[in-house]
Amino acid sequence: MLVATLKRLRVERRMSQQAVARALNVSKSLIASFEQGRLIPQDDTAGALDRFLGSGDTIRKLSAAAHEDREHQRQQQPNWFRDWPDVERDALALRWHETSLIPGLLQTKRYAEMILGSGLLTRAQSDGYTATRMGRQAQYSTGRTFRSCSSRSMRRPCVGDTLR
Repeated sequence: MLVATLKRLRVERRMSQQAVARALNVSKSLIASFEQGRLIPQDDTAGALDRFLGSGDTIRKLSAAAHEDREHQRQQQPNWFRDWPDVERDALALRWHETSLIPGLLQTKRYAEMILGSGLLTRAQSDGYTATRMGRQAQYSTGRTFRSCSSRSMRRPCVGDTLR
């Protein structure tokens, strides 16, 4: 909702990202990151966007809700993983090596459900982790990406709802 609203308000006013960036004294890449959903404006920046775009407190409210949602998603993850989505979002390149599993960002929904639903987690936890994993994949659905998976994990047989 925030992403669409930011872009809509800017386009309705026939402004470029560069023009908004200049007015707020920030970089064009920051405005682009907000519009792509890679970053969420902090409260002061959201307020400045509201004032500049004449949107009342719409952006500030949507930004606060997006921050709350992101924090809620973080809290649903294991402690060791909580910072990783931020690393992914900011990374220029990611490299990962697994010997027995297909890495999470390359997993299909069905594969993730089988891995995460192996019995170590409750159904609700498994469903939540799967949804988060699919959401992380969605942020890489645009732009230039290269995916390669060549390992023993690709040859691991899948029978019904189980991996062998």
